[in-house]
Amino acid sequence: MASPAIESRFLRTVESMARAMEMAEVPMLIFVGPTLDDYVDQASAALGGTVVYTSQNDFLSQVLASLRQPAHLFVVVDQPLSGRSFELIHACLMARDVMGADPSELSGGFGSPPPHADHRLILLLEQATLLSHSVQHQRVLLELSTRIAVRGENT
Repeated sequence: MASPAIESRFLRTVESMARAMEMAEVPMLIFVGPTLDDYVDQASAALGGTVVYTSQNDFLSQVLASLRQPAHLFVVVDQPLSGRSFELIHACLMARDVMGADPSELSGGFGSPPPHADHRLILLLEQATLLSHSVQHQRVLLELSTRIAVRGENT
């Protein structure tokens, strides 16, 4: 059975995302324009990934359960990360940091082992949502992920 098709406007973005994932980095796709929902639907279907939203009541448990599996987890940041949600994403980013992975925040703060070697976390958010975070949170997210800008009209 063939994978679902990805529109040609998203092909370069998928290639950039795939390169980051091959290196076990966490790609953070920042969308400018109204393409986030279409991209999430197509990319998650093509890669067989799970989609979770930061606004979900069970966001923390969904992310923690996913970490132990060889899976793609698409995290749509549809509201600013704060409190435990920010702490968990920060811990996940630290566990995949290319400058020296440190899973201690996952184990100490969440009782979770390091992510499965084949687990891949993908962060997706609109530029306005990123900018609604505090400057400190923006800096953490931008420094610990591989940023990919996605423009709506010429993705």
